[in-house]
Amino acid sequence: MSSASNIFCNKTVWWLLFAATMTVYLIMLTVTLPQLQVFSDGLRVPDMMVSGYDTAYLQQFFSKLGSSGRQFYLWRQLPLDMLYPALFAATYSVLLAYLSLKTGRKAKIWRKALPLLPLIAGLFDYLENILLIVLLRQYPQVSVIQAATASVFTVCKSAFGALSLLAVSVLLVIWIWKRGTKY
Repeated sequence: MSSASNIFCNKTVWWLLFAATMTVYLIMLTVTLPQLQVFSDGLRVPDMMVSGYDTAYLQQFFSKLGSSGRQFYLWRQLPLDMLYPALFAATYSVLLAYLSLKTGRKAKIWRKALPLLPLIAGLFDYLENILLIVLLRQYPQVSVIQAATASVFTVCKSAFGALSLLAVSVLLVIWIWKRGTKY
């Protein structure tokens, strides 16, 4: 195993990654996302709409935010959301690789495929964020194609994020069950 792999498989490093991931996520959930809902008179933030959104919704959301809200989105929420995908991808990819080994998932396809799920989720999150930045900067013009593409990226991010968490849950259950049957 390479030294880079050893670093990420170190439990202390993983817990630090997990703590950083959860800290950024909690700040977004308890500070920046609620503030965006205040700016938008209670409209849901597009990033959190797992089934996507349309151009009219984005137009309405950006309009309701007002200038101050759009600046808050660009300079408070999105910088945090540019940290989060890398943290999520690293944390959960390492966890899935570890759990795959611990549960006896010896088939290479599982050991290689499962850790890719959070990486793909992170990629779609970055693509979504980049398009939201572009759309915010172009406001009041909201491109139908860019809005639709951002929505697809949001749905894909949500799907791969959910698959990542489902895979972690299943592997944790298998791992706990196997540990229990050893004693």
